[in-house]
Amino acid sequence: YESETGLYDYGQTLFSARLYFSNTHRLAYRDIWPRWGQVIDLNTRFSPSDPALYGPVTTAKALFYFPGLVRSHGLKITAQHEEKEFRKLLTGNRITLPRGYLNVIPEKASALSADYTFPLLYPDLGIGQLIYIQRLRGELFYDYALAEENYYFLEENLVSGSETFISYGSGLMADFYLLRIPFRFTAGVEAAWLPVKSEPWINYLFRIDVFGFVLNRENGTRW
Repeated sequence: YESETGLYDYGQTLFSARLYFSNTHRLAYRDIWPRWGQVIDLNTRFSPSDPALYGPVTTAKALFYFPGLVRSHGLKITAQHEEKEFRKLLTGNRITLPRGYLNVIPEKASALSADYTFPLLYPDLGIGQLIYIQRLRGELFYDYALAEENYYFLEENLVSGSETFISYGSGLMADFYLLRIPFRFTAGVEAAWLPVKSEPWINYLFRIDVFGFVLNRENGTRW
């Protein structure tokens, strides 16, 4: 909507180009993450017909998996960088900022995070065909980001210069299957401390593993 003219501008077009590479170790049935793996994701987006509305956005993501201290433990290192140009319409973040900082859109940001996950219990508990609980697992994490020209959209305020965002904490999750659906579900809660704000943050999680499914519980074949 153009407030200056009182008219609607129809037909915006956005172009996007992406280069993606993935190389991961095949998962065993009890593995949470691949023992080894590398993922590179490069993306750029722009609007040739409406450059006054949408500025270009370029992102780079790199993700690395490593074995943990014990079998079935895993370490994930994620590095991300994003640069965008603020125009009349702001686009949301295409990278993930540290957990707990939800209302900020930076014009330029670099982020680094480390996640360590480990199984706590394998209850192997099924209630008829309703639910099968495979595993309870824990997670420790540390997130860091350096961002410039940050727009806080809840406050509608732009802060010039650079700011640092940090969060660290832990999570508790359950992996389970519902109604014999072959995709695995994950639900849980994670809590973090935000030293920049000096306050805690709690988040509830619900995920579906759409990249692989188990044909049957006996052999744990994944596709």
